[in-house]
Amino acid sequence: MTDTVESSLDFLTWESGPTHTMELGPPVDNGDGTETVTVRSLTPYSAVEREFLRLGINCIGP
Repeated sequence: MTDTVESSLDFLTWESGPTHTMELGPPVDNGDGTETVTVRSLTPYSAVEREFLRLGINCIGP
């Protein structure tokens, strides 16, 4: 499984990668087959009125 966090200012144009978001620390194994990942936007609060984030997940295999 792979995941991608994307950010947008208008719901039309979505950007991803290390210039837009940053993962804070390693994933935390929840012990039930899931993990928790904490991600933050790199856009300063004072730079925009609002920002949207979305998570895309690609499952590989059965």
